[in-house]
Amino acid sequence: MTSAFEAPEPTAASWTSWSGAGAASWRDRYFAALLLAIAGYATLGKGFAYAGIPPLFPAEMLLGVGLATLAWPRPGTLPLFSLPMALMLAGIIWTVLRTLPFLSLYGIDALRDSVILVYGLFAIVTANLLLERPRRIGNAVRWIGTFVFFYALVIVPIYAFETAIGEGMPVWPLSGAPILLVRGGEIGVHLCAAVVFALLGFRRFHPVWIALLAADVAFVASLSRGGLVSIVLPALAAVALSGRVRPLVNAALVILPVLALLYATGAEIALPGIKRSVDVGQLVDNVVSIAGSSGDSGLDDTKAWRLAWWDKIFGYTLHGDYFWTGKGFGINLALDDGFTTFVADGPLLRSPHNGNMTILARAGVPGLAIWVAILVSWFATMLWYVVKARRASDRDWSHWFIFLFAYLLSAYIDASFDVALEGPLVGVVFWVLFGAGIGSAMVYDRLAPS
Repeated sequence: MTSAFEAPEPTAASWTSWSGAGAASWRDRYFAALLLAIAGYATLGKGFAYAGIPPLFPAEMLLGVGLATLAWPRPGTLPLFSLPMALMLAGIIWTVLRTLPFLSLYGIDALRDSVILVYGLFAIVTANLLLERPRRIGNAVRWIGTFVFFYALVIVPIYAFETAIGEGMPVWPLSGAPILLVRGGEIGVHLCAAVVFALLGFRRFHPVWIALLAADVAFVASLSRGGLVSIVLPALAAVALSGRVRPLVNAALVILPVLALLYATGAEIALPGIKRSVDVGQLVDNVVSIAGSSGDSGLDDTKAWRLAWWDKIFGYTLHGDYFWTGKGFGINLALDDGFTTFVADGPLLRSPHNGNMTILARAGVPGLAIWVAILVSWFATMLWYVVKARRASDRDWSHWFIFLFAYLLSAYIDASFDVALEGPLVGVVFWVLFGAGIGSAMVYDRLAPS
C-alpha cells in the first residue's frame, strides 16, 4: 500500500514531489547526519555526547554546520515567521543576555548551562531543511521506522552490558567520559517514540517485536519514574488524538494479566548483566511515588529532596530578589542553593532535576514566562494541525503531527524529572522535534489545497 508520504502528486497528501527530485546535496547529507546523531544519543548516551575534542562535541559541531545550512546558499529565515519560533528566538535572546555577564566569571560552564534554550537553534535549522525540501519528511519517517525497530531490540542488552562493565567501561581519551552511558529516563523517551510509531500504524511490526517492546517498557518503568511517565502519558495522548484504541486494548489484554500474575506472586525477572531485576512491585512503587508516598524510603526521600529544592527556587525568584533576572547561567545551582546531599560519585550536579525549575532559577520569571509561552504555542500548533489534517482526510499527516506531539511531550516529561534539556542527549532531540513540527506545519500549509 502506498503511503500518502509517497504519493506521486504534489498535493497535501504528498510532499515528496513538491521540491522535485535531484542529486543529494550537502544539506541532505547533513540532515542524514542529524538523524544518525539522534540514534547515537539514544543508544550510546553520554558516550556519544562526549566523543570529541573539548569543548567541541557532536552537538556543537552539528550546530555549527547546521547554522551554515541557514546561511548558504541563501539565508533561511522563513521558519521564524511562526509564533512558536518567534517566542523561541525571544527565549534564546533572553538566555544570551543572562549568560554574557557571567562569561568572565564562569567561562565554559556559562555556555554549557545556556544550551537549555540556545540549542533551540537546532529547531530553526530543522524547520528550514524541511521547508527547503519537503521530501526529507518522508525520509525521516522511514528512518524512524528503522530506528525504533532496532532500538527495541538492542537497548536493554546495551544497558545490561553497560551495567555489567560498570567502572571498567573504557573512557574517551580527551573528554574522560565513558564510551557508553545510558539512563532509564532517556531510554524511556525513545521507547515512547517506538510505542507511538507502532500504535499509529506507520509500519507493521511482528508480534514478537511488539512483545519485546512491551518487555522493554516494563523494564524502564521499573527502573525510572520519569521513564514510566514519559512513555505512558504521551502514548495515551496519541491514542486519544488518533482514535486508535484497538491496538492499545489488544496490547493491554495480553500485558496486564501477565503483570498482575507477576505482582501477585512476587516474581522477579533477572536480566543477564543487570544487578537489578525487573520487579512489578517496584513498578507499582514508582507509580505510587509520583503522586504520593510509596513506602519506599529511597523514592520518597529523593522526591522530598527535589521538592525542597524547587520550593527554595520559588522563594528566591517568585518571592525574592531574583524575580526579574534569576541567578544567571554559569553558577552551580546545587552548590549555591545548598542541595548537594544526593549527588552521586561523578560530575557534580549543577541544576535541579526539572528543566522548568532550571529556567526559573537561571532566567527568572521573565525567562519562565517565555518558556511556558514557547511550549503552549508549539503544542497548540500541533493540535491545530492534527485537526486540520483530519478534516482534510490527510490521515498520514494527522498521524505525523500526533507522533511529533507525543515524542516531544515525552522528552519534556523526562526533563521534568531529570537533568535532561540541560544537555544534548535530550536537548538536541527536543529541539529537532520542535523544528520538525513547525517545518512540517508550514510545509502542509503550502501543499494543502486552499
